[in-house]
Amino acid sequence: MVETWDITPTPIDMIVGFSHEKAGAAVADYLYGQGFRKPGIVTAGDERAMQRRAGFEQRFAELGVHGIPVCVVPAPSSLANGRAGFADLRAHHPGIDVIFCGSDVLAHGAITEAQATGLAVPGDVAVMGFGDLPFAAFTHPLLSTVRIDGTSIGRQAARFILDRVEHRDVGPRVRDLGFSIVKRASA
Repeated sequence: MVETWDITPTPIDMIVGFSHEKAGAAVADYLYGQGFRKPGIVTAGDERAMQRRAGFEQRFAELGVHGIPVCVVPAPSSLANGRAGFADLRAHHPGIDVIFCGSDVLAHGAITEAQATGLAVPGDVAVMGFGDLPFAAFTHPLLSTVRIDGTSIGRQAARFILDRVEHRDVGPRVRDLGFSIVKRASA
């Protein structure tokens, strides 16, 4: 059995993916390094998104930023939920200078809502997504995000299966393939 996308030290058998908590912490480091000190979060309430949220909040707390406002929207993520989450955060916390969204779809909605209400992205508020979906490089402004190499995850999962079927040593059963921050215009 090969689990994919998440990383746990206790897989059922083999696992390949990345740490959602580390991804959230890396986004916090990136945004803090860009000068943002008043972050907000728009996310769906699924377990993986909550892990990214936890890593983000913990890292910002370590950097001295506490009490990050959060809007949890219903799953699945949608452009409409991104717009609504952004509107809710801005209504209750108008000083937010950056919003980390649990997905690129939510981030696209946040950018759309910001622009619809006359806010400049990133001038008035910056937006960061997650996933580097194909449209992320074509939004206006181009969406800053986190890239996950799903193809590499799939290839490693297939290698695990083939090695096991052919009775070869699979090597380490836990493979963290990481992620990368994609700096674009929105943040």
